[in-house]
Amino acid sequence: MARRSDQYRVSYSRNDTHRSRFSLTNLVMSVVTIVVAIVLLLSYLSQWIDPSVGGGFLAYLPLIMPLLYLVDLVLLLFWIVRWHAMALIPLAVGLLGVGAVSLFWQPQMLREYEESDRSKNRFKVMTFNAMGMNNRVNNRLVSALDEITAAIDSVHPDILCLQEFQSTRNAPRRKFNKMVPWLKHSKVVYKIDSRNDHGWGLAVYSRYPILNSGHVDFEHLPNSAIWCDVVLKGDTVSVLNVHLQTTSITTDEQKYINNMTFVTDTTRQEKFRNMYYKLGMNYRIRAEQAKVIRRAVEESPYEIIVCGDFNDPPMSYTYRKIARGLNDSYCEAGYGPSYTYKSFFNLLRIDYVLYSDGLKAHDYSSPLFDCSDHKPVAVTFEL
Repeated sequence: MARRSDQYRVSYSRNDTHRSRFSLTNLVMSVVTIVVAIVLLLSYLSQWIDPSVGGGFLAYLPLIMPLLYLVDLVLLLFWIVRWHAMALIPLAVGLLGVGAVSLFWQPQMLREYEESDRSKNRFKVMTFNAMGMNNRVNNRLVSALDEITAAIDSVHPDILCLQEFQSTRNAPRRKFNKMVPWLKHSKVVYKIDSRNDHGWGLAVYSRYPILNSGHVDFEHLPNSAIWCDVVLKGDTVSVLNVHLQTTSITTDEQKYINNMTFVTDTTRQEKFRNMYYKLGMNYRIRAEQAKVIRRAVEESPYEIIVCGDFNDPPMSYTYRKIARGLNDSYCEAGYGPSYTYKSFFNLLRIDYVLYSDGLKAHDYSSPLFDCSDHKPVAVTFEL
């Protein structure tokens, strides 16, 4: 009997240890669940807080919102497997963000397949940040004009909006014009160095006549926007090509993040502080620029298409300010996950084609080309 009692004591001891570990795991995961839930809720809220007047770190949360949502789903599964009431927290927070998920991922099963048809009042719009029409090879900038025009030709848009459009002595604008002969009408604004028709700025090219055009200038900054009223198939549509303030994150800093170099870097605190400062300053600048673009949208007398590089993700204040009352072509005609910026682990959709209710979007695509750090966005519209 003595030996049997000893076995019971050992068994009870092991059970107590198991219960202790189980309780500790639950405690740690409960804290993680609550923290993730709070931060995710704040990321939902961030789109309503103007970075130019406040908000602090909230402006940064849209960058990681998709990752936070995935973590929330993992935590939900963790608690469901354990059949624990804590599952209600990630479930509730996840349900609150279901609408936001459509900004990053569209189920393929909901996509409508149809034949492309440019008759019946259809036309294709393409927006593309051309990265200065250059590529970096062995730390040297070389012209990417041929690659850029080949990418454009493969999409063959009726209306083309370019950001970081650059004309140089080696790759002049007239050469680009000859390489897109079907786009006979254009509006180009150089914000940097416009001598001898060379410079850096924005361009709208169109198969159809441009009735009126204008420039939306952001004073003392290299970015801006241009608008064109395009006459097509008996109607007039206003096209607004937008390039908002850059993030100012350098190529080396992008590599620093993408390659996870900060894991072993002892100076990471200083580098992250520098990036944090630059991002925060430019969030505030873009918020003010978004207000200017919003006024331009409201003043348009025609159906409008707003496209370009916003340099902000879909849950940001900048996006919400501009997109209010407009439709997002990705949400209406895209499918699967989407990103347009080829860095930060391919998580960022910062290039958009938005449009008013008098138009209908078809065939959203964002093909991958090597000639820029951005992917273009192409959408077929129906009047």
